[in-house]
Amino acid sequence: MANQTWTLPPTTDPYQFLKIHHNPNDTLTRNLEDPHTSPSSDTTLPISVLTKDLTINNSNQTRLRLFLPKKATVSNQNNKLLPLIVFFHGSGFILLSAASTMFHDFCVEMADTVEAVVASVDYRLAPENRLPAAYDDAMEALSLIRSSEDEWLTKYVDYSKCYLMGNSAGATIAYHAGLRVVENVKDLEPLKIQGLILRQPFFGGTQRTESELRLENDPVFPLRVGDLMWELALPIGVERDHEYSNLTAGSGLNEKFEKIKGQGWKVLVSMNGGDPLVDRNKELVKLMEEKDVEVVVDYQEEGFHGVEFFECNENGENLAWEAIGYHVDNHENTNNIHKQRLLEKGIVEVRNEDNVSLPQSLSKKGLEVEIDSKNNILKVKCDVVIVGSGCGGGVTATVLASSGRVHNPSIMRSNGLGFLRESATGKFKHCIWYKTPNPTIAISHNVHNP
Repeated sequence: MANQTWTLPPTTDPYQFLKIHHNPNDTLTRNLEDPHTSPSSDTTLPISVLTKDLTINNSNQTRLRLFLPKKATVSNQNNKLLPLIVFFHGSGFILLSAASTMFHDFCVEMADTVEAVVASVDYRLAPENRLPAAYDDAMEALSLIRSSEDEWLTKYVDYSKCYLMGNSAGATIAYHAGLRVVENVKDLEPLKIQGLILRQPFFGGTQRTESELRLENDPVFPLRVGDLMWELALPIGVERDHEYSNLTAGSGLNEKFEKIKGQGWKVLVSMNGGDPLVDRNKELVKLMEEKDVEVVVDYQEEGFHGVEFFECNENGENLAWEAIGYHVDNHENTNNIHKQRLLEKGIVEVRNEDNVSLPQSLSKKGLEVEIDSKNNILKVKCDVVIVGSGCGGGVTATVLASSGRVHNPSIMRSNGLGFLRESATGKFKHCIWYKTPNPTIAISHNVHNP
């Protein structure tokens, strides 16, 4: 933390940046382009995930969008129950919704890949409804899930395996909901929270951090944009050191962390070195580790705020990244490997591989590779099966490697391309990772589940 409060030059007009106008009656005129996707529960359509909306509070116009993998409805003979991920979208408490296409598609991919039921909360936005409105809506959403008789929940959800997840401001909502839930977990029974999945949580304070100062004019999330979001989200007259925004404010935080530890929750905090929020994310990890909360850290030196929502083509190109001068190195550089990353030397990027080069690349990593040309299958012997893409697979593999139980972890990472898609693996229709006689399997995606 810096030791003084900084006054920064007005280098960015945050209203123009966000395409908003603050009206005298404390409402916003939102001019940001926000395409929406309607839910569909039609099983005859060629879709992998069914979706529908439930009403949380009609007066507040809050809703819960459910995402159910369609395969669960046709292969549920054994009554297999799925974990539940309660997701809170980002955008500074003031923009977008659960129906926004970018968040809808994210939840579809998550439900399909992780094989989980996802419940995306459409909470009230500020400044029309300032904090703690969004935190209250989170609790009301959990209460609805607990008591709802909707078949998608009662028939397919394992209530004992629930995770609270969010990105940016949504991660802050998930965090505050967790602090409330842990005060009296019995109120939500039979719903049982197992952990928090916090992707670049949005915290603030009047004293600037080093990363905030260094990235003051960040093209994705400028400092003054974050300041304006807090100004519009917090109660009128309240500064960023309020407990709704500042990690270290408020009372009883240590006791709540002790209760989180006592409940055995696992907390995943994902952060990127190019995000102005990274220092506050590190501070959260430090506070939790001091209370022996089980924390998994997903730290990537590269990347920026909201990087997971920017799509790449097969050449790793992204117009939005190019516009802000951000570039991804598509080639492995052994001179730039961070020693603390346990799995860096074992990563094989499949994005630029084909059916000839992929087996060769895997063999160079010391893996035993067998090509079944007749069935067009590639077999690779390793200790762990990881289904995932981007940093999600990396996080899972890192956790397993750190445990000491896996000695030859291997990742098939696609950096934005879906794992096991033909576009990512050349002409191979399948890629089978196995160990004889009993495989250890971990399933993950870029949703960062612990």
